[in-house]
Amino acid sequence: MKSEETIEKDQNRQMPGEKKKKKSIKTGSILLLFAVVVLLATTGGLAFWVYSQSAQQSKFEEDRNALEGFLPGKSEAEIQKELNRIIDESRLNISMNPTPVIRDGKINVMLENVPANNYYLQADVYIYTDEETLDMQQVYQSGIIKQGFYIESGDVMEIPEGGRYNGIAVFHALYPETLEEIGQAAMNIVVTSE
Repeated sequence: MKSEETIEKDQNRQMPGEKKKKKSIKTGSILLLFAVVVLLATTGGLAFWVYSQSAQQSKFEEDRNALEGFLPGKSEAEIQKELNRIIDESRLNISMNPTPVIRDGKINVMLENVPANNYYLQADVYIYTDEETLDMQQVYQSGIIKQGFYIESGDVMEIPEGGRYNGIAVFHALYPETLEEIGQAAMNIVVTSE
């Protein structure tokens, strides 16, 4: 007959493979927990994405559905026409007498804002009083000239001594609605003062 001590040892003795079974149950539990965490994170991310896509878009946000470029199906000619329109809108045509004469307190600028321009014009005429130092004197300043209007001559601000002067005319393009300056163009001129 077995002694009590032997019986106790027998009860505490593990069967072959029993230790592995406990380890494999522990590993399985960890893997299951990890899978649940990944599943919850994925579900939460998906729910957030669906919510953000279904939320009403503000009229002050960029449209989520807008794609860059031209609509598919436009011909090469239609695309070129649209690009030309954009260029034409930003173009500023200037027309002025390149050799104005100052006589009797007036200068014949022959200044025109052609109808094709999209902007109002304002022009300033300067002469170089000393070409070495590039000192300049403003001799004329127009008011605002709308498209389709012109100025034949205007009052001189300060009459220079008689002679020929190299100069520059600066044209300011203005938005018609706000009169805000959007850009400038310049033209070299020769002014004669009599």
